[in-house]
Amino acid sequence: EELMNILKNHFIKCIPTGIIFGTITAFFNLQHFEITTLRSDIKTYGRHADVHFSDCWLNDAQRRDFTINAMYMDLEGNIYDFFQGKQDLLKTRTIRFIGDPEKRIREDNLRILRFFRFYGYLKNAHYAQDSFIACKENIEKIHKLSHSRIKTEILRIFGLRYLWPVLKLMQDAGAFSSLLKLEFKLPKELPTPSTHPVVNLAYVLGLAKSTKSQVELIIKTIGLSNYQKKILFTLLFHAEKFNAGKKDSHLKLLYLFGHEIYKCIIELEAMR
Repeated sequence: EELMNILKNHFIKCIPTGIIFGTITAFFNLQHFEITTLRSDIKTYGRHADVHFSDCWLNDAQRRDFTINAMYMDLEGNIYDFFQGKQDLLKTRTIRFIGDPEKRIREDNLRILRFFRFYGYLKNAHYAQDSFIACKENIEKIHKLSHSRIKTEILRIFGLRYLWPVLKLMQDAGAFSSLLKLEFKLPKELPTPSTHPVVNLAYVLGLAKSTKSQVELIIKTIGLSNYQKKILFTLLFHAEKFNAGKKDSHLKLLYLFGHEIYKCIIELEAMR
């Protein structure tokens, strides 16, 4: 409330998006900024927790998931790094849970999928062995997550720049066989991933030779929207009817499916 008053006094719009967790959102220069008060967890309930607001950087850092997610910088540019996150980020490029990985996952099962996603943010990334083992041993817990949370993470993962190492790691952990009942083998020569997550998903489902019923189940598990479902089904089962090498075929594809889906078709063709 004190911070909201300060912002309002400077004519900066703000709304209490998560005020009970100490989070407000400020709007400035056509951008929005989430601002969260330092805090420590009293008791966790999955993604949410009973919190105690604090002025202690260490207490706030101890509740974070990964070492690279627990660094802070003040207005003078001083960095507060309690768990060697800077070294993990810049030197060893390692994704590592803070403290006990099992405890971090018990606090929020979503951290299993976040572990894989953050691994895909870094080129030539590494991971702490105990962190990976904890994710692998708790992989069945991702079934407890809501469709919306699974969808958000899976689409973020399939939109990663360094996608293929992530998928290999997720295969090794049993994530795809557990969550999506999906088995596939990545080829030795891999294409550059698309920037569109559904295109990359279609590529993988093509490798798995997924049937329509299998794809329907995967769509339901992830919770894709009707439009995302339309894109996926078009890429897997409808676009192949046209010979993309012919000019008139391109015109037919563009006319039938529209610009965005046409672009997805071309991107997928380039990956195959």
